[in-house]
Order: sequence, then C-alpha cells, then structure tokens
Amino acid sequence: MVKKKINKIIATVLAAFLSLFAFACKDNTKDENPQGESVAVRGTHERTVSETNVDLVNNGKTDYVIVIGENENNDAVLFAVDELRQNVFRATGANLETKKDTEITYSSDTKVLSLGENALVAQAGVAYDKTELGASGYVVQTKGNSVFMVGGSGEGTLYAVYGWLKEQFNYEYYAVGEIYIDKDIQVEKLLNVNLKEKPDFAYRMSNYGEAWFDKTVARRSRINYPNNVWVDFNGTQYHTSFSIVPPEVYMEEHPDWYAASGEQLCFSRDPEGLAAVVVERLKEGFTQYPDRNIVTFTQQDHNSWCDCDLCLASYQKYGTDSAVYIKFVNKVAEQIEAWAKEAYPGREILIAMFAYQKTEEAPVVQTENGYAPADDSVRLRDNVALFYCPIYANYYYDFNAEENVKEASTLSQWNVLAKNLFTWIYGANFQLYLAPYNNFNSMQNNYRYLYDRGAKYIFDQHQFNQTNGTDWYRLKAYLSNNLQWKIDSDQTQLINNFFDNYYKDASVAMKRLFDAENTWFAYIAEHHGYTGSVSYTAKTLLKEELWPRGVLENWLAMIDDAYKAIEPLKTANPALHETLEARIKVESIAFRFMQIEMYSIEYQDQLDDMKEAFKQDCKELGITRYAELHPIEEYLDMM
Repeated sequence: MVKKKINKIIATVLAAFLSLFAFACKDNTKDENPQGESVAVRGTHERTVSETNVDLVNNGKTDYVIVIGENENNDAVLFAVDELRQNVFRATGANLETKKDTEITYSSDTKVLSLGENALVAQAGVAYDKTELGASGYVVQTKGNSVFMVGGSGEGTLYAVYGWLKEQFNYEYYAVGEIYIDKDIQVEKLLNVNLKEKPDFAYRMSNYGEAWFDKTVARRSRINYPNNVWVDFNGTQYHTSFSIVPPEVYMEEHPDWYAASGEQLCFSRDPEGLAAVVVERLKEGFTQYPDRNIVTFTQQDHNSWCDCDLCLASYQKYGTDSAVYIKFVNKVAEQIEAWAKEAYPGREILIAMFAYQKTEEAPVVQTENGYAPADDSVRLRDNVALFYCPIYANYYYDFNAEENVKEASTLSQWNVLAKNLFTWIYGANFQLYLAPYNNFNSMQNNYRYLYDRGAKYIFDQHQFNQTNGTDWYRLKAYLSNNLQWKIDSDQTQLINNFFDNYYKDASVAMKRLFDAENTWFAYIAEHHGYTGSVSYTAKTLLKEELWPRGVLENWLAMIDDAYKAIEPLKTANPALHETLEARIKVESIAFRFMQIEMYSIEYQDQLDDMKEAFKQDCKELGITRYAELHPIEEYLDMM
C-alpha cells in the first residue's frame, strides 16, 4: 500500500502531551520479524520521533533555511543539499534557501536544517563520534527548532538527509523513476527527529548496472559507488593484477612474473622483483586517491593458475593455490604498511585478495577443535582483507543449507586465517540473463550468515553490465540495498511496498505472478534438482520438465492481467500508463524467450511475429545483454 501520512496535524493542546509519547522508540537492541519473534539487530538503528507545534511549511512558505559550512566542498554534501531542496519542494511547494554557517548563528529559536560539519553543529551541542559512525553512519538531532544532519563522511551526511526525509515526509527510494514522498502538503509541522544510524555492513554494493554506471542511483540506494571505495587502476577495481602489472609493459623483460598460460601472474619465480613493482604501483594509487584506503590486488577472471615447478610445489604442500598468493600479498602489505606509517600517519590501509576459483580453498589443517592455519606463513596480515567469492554455491539455498556445506566450511576455514572478511556473492545466471533466476529464498539469510561470521563488506553481483534487466531486476536491487543496510528488515513488507509503489494499479496482478513464480521454483528445486547456479547454459536450463509450456502461458496470462489493470490509465494518465506498461513488459521477456527457444514448433503460425515483437521490445526496454559476455544483438541476430 502506498504510504500515507496519518495524524500529522494535531490540535495544539495535544502537541505537548504527544511529544512525550508519540512514536517514541529506540530499536537498537531488537526488532520484530513478521512472526513476532525477537531477533538481534546487528547495526545501530536508534530512532526517537515525536510531534511538535512548529511550522516547517505553511501554504508553500517556510522560515527554514539549509546551512552548510563556509568552505563546504564535499561532493556528497553538496548533492545532499540539492536532494533536500528538491524533495521538500516536491512535498510542499516550499523553496529552501541555502546559507553558509558564517551568515547565521544558532539559538533555540533558529530555524535551520543543518547539513554536515559546520559552526552551528558545535554551537548547538550536537554530539556524535565519527569513528563510531564510520563512512556511512549518521546522526539526525533536533535541537530547539533546528535539525542537524551529520554523517561520519559526506556520504553519511547524505544518508542523514534521506533518513530525515523518511521521517518527515515518508520518503522512500524504490528504483530509477520511482520515489515516493508525501505531496500537496499545505501545513507541515516539524517533527522532533533524533536518529543514530550505522548500517549493518560498513561497505555495501548490490551490483546492478544502474548503480554501477550512475552515482546518483548508488547514492539514493544508500550503497557504495565503486569509485568512492576502491583505489582505481585504469578503471579497474577488481581482477586488478594485470592493471597493476600490465603484461604489455613487463612481460617481455620479466617473463617469470607471468604464468605460462599468460592468464595470471606467477608469485614464485621472482617474488622480490614482482613485489617491488606492485608496492610502487600501490603507493601511486594510494597517493592519487588520498580519500580511499582499500585496494584489491586480485587475480584475473580465469579459472587457472600458474603451473611452474615452484607454484606446483606450493600446491602440493598446502593443497591449494592460495598459499603462494597469501605469502606474496603479505610481503606487499608489510611494505605498504611501513610506507603508510611514514607517509600518511594514522591512515589505515587495507589490501584485499581473492579466495576465488583456484584460490578459493584455504591452506588450513583439520584439528579436534575445527581448523588451524597450515603454518604461520599463511595467516593474513592485519592489513590484508580476504575477499571470499563462493561462485560455485547454490544460491537458491542459503549458506546454512546442506546444499552449501562446502562453501560454509570454506568460509570457516578462512575465518581462522583472516581478520578482515569481505564477501562477493551472486544473484544472476551469468550465462543466460534472459532466463529466470531465483535467489529470493536465500538473500536475507545469506546476509545474516555472512555478517555473523565477520563480513564487513557485501558485493552482491547481479546483472551488473546493463541498466535494465530481466527477472525482477529492480526488485532484487531494492531488497539488496535495504537488507544490506538493515539485515533484519521485514523482507515481506519490503516486497509488498515495492509492488504497491512500483507497479501501482498493476500491483495485485504482478504480485500474483511473483508469488506463482516463486512457488514454481520451490517445486522444481525439490523435484527436479534446480539450483541457483550462476552458470546455467541454455542447454542445461531450458528443459521442458523445468518449464512446461502451460506454466509459461499461465505466467504470460498474468502479465496480460497486469496490462488490463492499467488500461484505464491510457486516457486518465497516459504518461503513467506508458511507464507501467514498460515495467510490466520487461517481466514478460524471460517467459517469451523460453517459449521461442523451447516451444517454437508449437507456435509456428505466429513464430515470426513473436520473434519480431521480442526483438523490438528488448531494444525499446534497453535490455543490452543476452549474457554477461554477450550483447543482446548476438542473440537477436541469430533468432
């Protein structure tokens, strides 16, 4: 249901009374799930809200101004100013003026909306600890008639603005082109809002093309934009080894630095010489980006490793290729730590390495009490982060399930070696974007599982290289963004809110389709061994027992019901009808793709028209990828 503000304007005589009791809560210790069971809240989520009798806006007019520091130049804070102004105007029609902190002095009667660190923050006695808040955390504190929104960084201040807008106007970002905020408000009373928020994961990334390519989308989603976190090498943040040590620059003179295949580095034959270059390159990166403190030194995206005699000897000793990799990264990290202490005192730098494909297995030994390092040389230094990437997991199930015993065990092994844990998980079939893929069953539980084992960073990779995708692309993004911020949010309520606001008049029909599809996935997982493999090919996935013709036709009939539900909007609101029609149509793509691929003989009389409509719709909807490495044109041209 679209959220409606209720009881916002109350009699003055009740305001003082209600301020003692209304909306007062502090939920940093527990939260209630839909079944009423108490569950631990993992981050900091403190909230106290009550009514006041102070006019924020009255008939499109306001006495409030936005205040920032005189020398404020942080891009995120300046963006926050624009977001605040635009959204208050959308809700009330009031224009907020912006002033510098040198132009105004705080008193209890002052009416300001203060953003970031400035002179008024200290004058008002706003208390917060930036170290505690981290890069994404924030406080919102009402002092007198003023509201102060301050983050642990510029991005945190931006998130503080969104937090305040949510309380004051029921603001909610759902997707590109869909933001809810209360509108047409004539009289708006200031709420007494006090928030302290720190997301459950320090770094969050739901890896969708829209957020990957557009910083505004990432910011409104409250997730990290890659260039705000990682030291960048020639546009590369991951699989960086060849960006840091380019073969075209070094291979001819230093062939021992590279595997014979040319696909990876070799860390055995000249580790000192290679490390010297890597250290210098990392120094350059950290110097170029003084506000970024993490870099990945990670292998190329090939399921291969160096097979020289020395690397093979390490494998035979430890049972995994990761040991030689750990030792090399430790060598580099030790030198970087010494350099940083001298060049940037107090700057804490991390180097992240992959546990991925050939290096996924940890060099440990089994003990009576679990696992232990194979020897001290394979413990990761404190300034090295382990980036665990369980690409072979079954993502229909979570990591607690017996289907993922191996991945859970591997994570436990790495936990005895690494102090800092980052995780890269998956939510798409990268071999076949056009077919359905279901990870709704596991997303929230996997976040919980990883958090409880020390993960500080979630990289949840979906259809990352296109800005519109199939198979509930934007719903998955919305869930991922919100659950990474607060894992124990009510996922069912999030889903319902999304359908009501994103599909509007078609919400009931589209939710029926979503539920039917999830029920079917549960059936084929139990009876046909469906897994959440990220590498299903058309040959392995497009089977009649998995996708009977009648099931596909039934789902497309539900799509037709959704079209019928929005039919009145053709005349009542043509622009909204066009928007909703596109949102519905994109969910038909997977089913139509499977009809054409699996049952073309059944549709001979209409097959040409089906193919032509499919081609046209893909182009109009902006679906640009058939699979991770294949543009949609490759498929359309061979249809």
